[in-house]
Amino acid sequence: MEKIDNEKIKSKAIKKLTDEYFEFYNSLKNKSKSEILIKAYELVCKNEIKELYMYDDNKLSDYKAILKMKKPLDELYKVWLSFDDTIYMTMKENLHVYMTRNNKVNDRIER
Repeated sequence: MEKIDNEKIKSKAIKKLTDEYFEFYNSLKNKSKSEILIKAYELVCKNEIKELYMYDDNKLSDYKAILKMKKPLDELYKVWLSFDDTIYMTMKENLHVYMTRNNKVNDRIER
């Protein structure tokens, strides 16, 4: 019974995020090309946030918090913007790992 209730909470939270995302997405259809370009980063980030909660394993308390928020994607996007420099670090770290692995492979090939 508890598992079903937890799944319902998660499902409702994901639906709330998805509905808000598509509301934002559809609002862009009436914008000019330049306005859409300005909003492109926000669109991509909101999609990533939505998918984070759809596909990653998150705490039940996170889903409950989403249900309590009026516009969770807007709120979570604003939080993300306050930490926006982390995208650089994430990209840098991932590319560093790739290059390290690639260099090791190249070193073996050259021997």
